[in-house]
Amino acid sequence: MAVGAGEYEIGILGDRPRMARQMAEAIEWVVFAYQGVSLLQTALINPFPPAYRSAVLALAAIHFGFAVFVLRNRGLILRNQSWILAWVLSAAAIPVVLALMLPHKLYGTNDSCVTACTYPAPVVLIISLYPWIFGAFILRKLVAPGLIVVLLAEWLALISLLGDKFTLTAVQSILVSVMWVAAAYGIGWALRRIVEVWLRERNEVEQQSAENFVNFLHSHIKAGLAAVERESPNIRGMLEKLHDLQVVVSEKRLSLLLSKDQIPLAVVCSERIRVFSGQVRIAETPRIGARTSSQPVGQLIDRALGDLLSNAVAHGAETVWIRFAPRSDELVLEVLDDGPGFEDRVLDDPGKALHRLRQAARELGGDLNRYSGEPNGSKMVLNVPQ
Repeated sequence: MAVGAGEYEIGILGDRPRMARQMAEAIEWVVFAYQGVSLLQTALINPFPPAYRSAVLALAAIHFGFAVFVLRNRGLILRNQSWILAWVLSAAAIPVVLALMLPHKLYGTNDSCVTACTYPAPVVLIISLYPWIFGAFILRKLVAPGLIVVLLAEWLALISLLGDKFTLTAVQSILVSVMWVAAAYGIGWALRRIVEVWLRERNEVEQQSAENFVNFLHSHIKAGLAAVERESPNIRGMLEKLHDLQVVVSEKRLSLLLSKDQIPLAVVCSERIRVFSGQVRIAETPRIGARTSSQPVGQLIDRALGDLLSNAVAHGAETVWIRFAPRSDELVLEVLDDGPGFEDRVLDDPGKALHRLRQAARELGGDLNRYSGEPNGSKMVLNVPQ
């Protein structure tokens, strides 16, 4: 069913705050690390008296400590209104405190920028990226520009009160300082726009995926059920059509599972095994639990099961045992069968599927090996780094 333009926009706007918050939380600790570096630089290049220089260095150390703490407690600031308020106020207050530590008439005498001009920049970036930090406040998008205006007024007042006068150097230092915070605002705004564009693209992909799934249901499921109905009352024919339909559904589900970044191995194995139900007796199935793997490893496990079970069926095996041994650093898949077996050189024949499977395993740092079964058959062992 088509989604209306209004519903589509609402869907995007509903996800945008969540995505922006996740991005902001991911870099929240970087803000404190950056501010610590800013304070360290300020302590080293500005002519503070020794006692004040030590105080600024201590403040830098506190910020580095906060960076580590916030890294371990993700979202500490953005999920607490009291912390948010203190965080924003400190962005404006700490540069004033540092200005008061300087000797008289020396504020604004550095043409690179005023003292600690980069300290508020990451806060402006986060507020610009995630204006929803202020909840339902209707003018929340104006908070970041408002903070820039406050900082500009603050720098002008400090130049007037603590500087010598509005010299060309002082004016230049203020302009450079404004450029720093304006750039931070622009980066935050651009990241927020990237989130919106990404969400639009994702929604379009999801809509196309939903349409493809509806087409799949219509072309395969409906046709399969019609074929079952035509076979009535031929029970054997109906069962064959139902099995074919089950295989189609399993293949579709596998294609969806294998497109994920993290693949649930238990579901992949059960779906792949289901495809071979009725063709060979599965005497033992793997117990995997909630184990997941990266997409390349999950796709290799699926491919291995498909190739090894096909090989067992093609060579007349009646029973297959499938085992899974997850280790700390690798995954091990074992497939045993009671077929006639084959020679090891098959694995070295480029024309064989098992050789291509071994090459795929080796490309991921693993391997595929064969061991003779007792009293007959083969034991195939696939290992791949986790």
